[in-house]
Amino acid sequence: MDIPNTASSIYADVLVEAKNHGYTTSSGTPPTNIDNIIEDSFSGWGYGGNATNEYVWGFSTFVNEIDNERPLLYNLGTCYYKNHTVSVFGYKEYDVAKFLMVKDNWSTSTRYIHYQQMINEFGSVTVFEM
Repeated sequence: MDIPNTASSIYADVLVEAKNHGYTTSSGTPPTNIDNIIEDSFSGWGYGGNATNEYVWGFSTFVNEIDNERPLLYNLGTCYYKNHTVSVFGYKEYDVAKFLMVKDNWSTSTRYIHYQQMINEFGSVTVFEM
């Protein structure tokens, strides 16, 4: 089996795994289970890999993963994205600020998270390596 070729098929498969790991429409997905959902989804498609939730991280975590062509998930418990997970696929560094480039499923556009404003927020990062 391979990764499905449509977003709706991928979503359906991931939703099954999310429900197996505690997802409900009223409370969402427990962030501590995101790594299990990823591993089980890829396993169902015939791929092995290791997903890890990291609770101690820095900007270098995002840089390292992106520079090694591994997009990652940022699971936020507070702030604008309270109880939401976004896909991080890039970053921008300037002399005065650092930004994460994200897809948040609330818009089709790329969104930017001002990293320095988020650093004290509660959240975790989920990384995956095949």
